[in-house]
Amino acid sequence: MKEARRQDCVERDLRLIAIRAERDEVFRIVRERELGSAVAQKLVRELDLLEARYKG
Repeated sequence: MKEARRQDCVERDLRLIAIRAERDEVFRIVRERELGSAVAQKLVRELDLLEARYKG
């Protein structure tokens, strides 16, 4: 039981790291003007929702 809980925590932490990396990449692409701000706002909003879900 403890092992399953630990694995769940590790998975959650990895997902949060991935979400933060994806958000950073969206910001980078916007700075390089390869992505419009309206699209970026939608993507970041989705990432924010995912992050809130995994943070519980």
